[in-house]
Amino acid sequence: METVRQEIKFNFLKNIIMRLDFQGVLPAELEKVIIKAKAILKEAGFNRFSERIDNAVNLKQNPSQMESPIQSLDSIKVFSFINEKDGYSIDLSTNFITLSVESDHYSPFEKYSEIFMKIVNVYRAEIDFFTTTRLGFRKINICLLSDITKINEYFAERYFSYNNSLSDTVPLAFSHSETFQIQPDQKVNFTCKVEHGKTPKGISYRIIIDSDDYLDNQDSIDDLLTDPSGIGKMNDTLFTLYLSGVTDKLINALKGKIPLPTEDIEGIEPNG
Repeated sequence: METVRQEIKFNFLKNIIMRLDFQGVLPAELEKVIIKAKAILKEAGFNRFSERIDNAVNLKQNPSQMESPIQSLDSIKVFSFINEKDGYSIDLSTNFITLSVESDHYSPFEKYSEIFMKIVNVYRAEIDFFTTTRLGFRKINICLLSDITKINEYFAERYFSYNNSLSDTVPLAFSHSETFQIQPDQKVNFTCKVEHGKTPKGISYRIIIDSDDYLDNQDSIDDLLTDPSGIGKMNDTLFTLYLSGVTDKLINALKGKIPLPTEDIEGIEPNG
């Protein structure tokens, strides 16, 4: 698999999200984290900063039919840092760390994951009773296909198929979603989706391969965060899922072994 990854020269990965949810952080403690995080993020090329208030809804466990499922509404201050050059943003709060990458150019996993882990380690070092609740790593691949009849030339029929039993019909949207368990405390959401729409060039279909690997057990999360290769293993899982959604023909094009199908697909970008 690592050989395949190194051979790939093009991609259509448009959005990456790494998020850690936790408890046990007081607003006063967060200030210590922000001070140390600023230095790390400045060195990593982050150049913009803002603050905002997010509203969080806390739900009751097993509410009766006669009562509202909402336990309470909380307001959370979020400190947001942005690296405009690389398309990175990171949000820090008393409840979560979220690093997002939105960029047309390739972002090396080693670069953004190192930033994420450095900030996670600041929280773990500075906060007593730091209690993790969920760790998620998500990748969203998006491209445009001009001719829906060619979809299985490039994308796996197992995940990308539509009902064509009726003649003279136009597929507008279809999807395939799975949730499964890898380890006792590690789960994956995998969705392949197609959406019909108009572009300046005419009708096209947006192809989405969306994979999300996550853990929701504190001990498992802490073990993974302590393991230097932990996040890398999640990245491998997401890459394996991505490969399962595309055909050998498209993989060979992404490797540069055959010409890119630019007449059929838009949104494929070079890794560099």
